[in-house]
Amino acid sequence: MNKRSLQHNNLKNQGASWNDDPFDLPWQPQGVSKLSHEDNLNNYLYELVDMYAVFDGECYNVAFSKLSDCEQNELARLYLEYADRDTSECIYGNEFSINNDFVCSLLAMLKEDNIQSRVRFAETTRLNIIKHHQPDMQKLLDRKCDEYLLNNMEEAGFYARQIQDDCGIVWTKR
Repeated sequence: MNKRSLQHNNLKNQGASWNDDPFDLPWQPQGVSKLSHEDNLNNYLYELVDMYAVFDGECYNVAFSKLSDCEQNELARLYLEYADRDTSECIYGNEFSINNDFVCSLLAMLKEDNIQSRVRFAETTRLNIIKHHQPDMQKLLDRKCDEYLLNNMEEAGFYARQIQDDCGIVWTKR
């Protein structure tokens, strides 16, 4: 038996996973790879475009505001992971006054700590994060729509040619 299979058997017999190895042994399971936060975000964007994109004759479009709350939440979560969990300004939404809704709901929760004040604070924070990052997430959706169009046209046997005069694109059959 080689060293790698012994290490694998030892870990398997101990009930530990390869992530739980306290000695950081150099073996790697076959066929398993970790996705980066950027990959996770791109995969989810592609899923959203694939499910909700509407073709208007020239391009595909997905409006962030038309997505369900669940999908907006997931996209915001993945975007925050992609942005290294930077929540420094987004919790305030786009309002940075001293009496913004985030600070008011936080103060209300600290004054009266009950389920209603906690729910209000959590909902305010969620809405502010989405409001702050919505333009960036919409740009990502727009770019993914462009990629989606390009992939679909190439699969159909077309290629894009750019027109110099008006910076437009013409699709030509191969």
